[in-house]
Amino acid sequence: MHKNSLKNCAFKLVAQLVNSVFLATLFFVLSSVVNATTSSGKLIYDRYCAFCHGLTDNADTDVTKMLIPHPRHFCS
Repeated sequence: MHKNSLKNCAFKLVAQLVNSVFLATLFFVLSSVVNATTSSGKLIYDRYCAFCHGLTDNADTDVTKMLIPHPRHFCS
């Protein structure tokens, strides 16, 4: 019985180690994707949206005053 307990304990430790490594890897990959997506999103916003919505997302540009309907305020 004692030998089976040690095997069971060792199996649980290995399973926890594998799980920890998997979760750490997943976290690293997802954080890299989020950072890349955030950077890409900012570039797209700055290029195509900021002209009307403003760099501060307040839709307070000169163009905003001439557009109907007015661009959305993203800060609210």
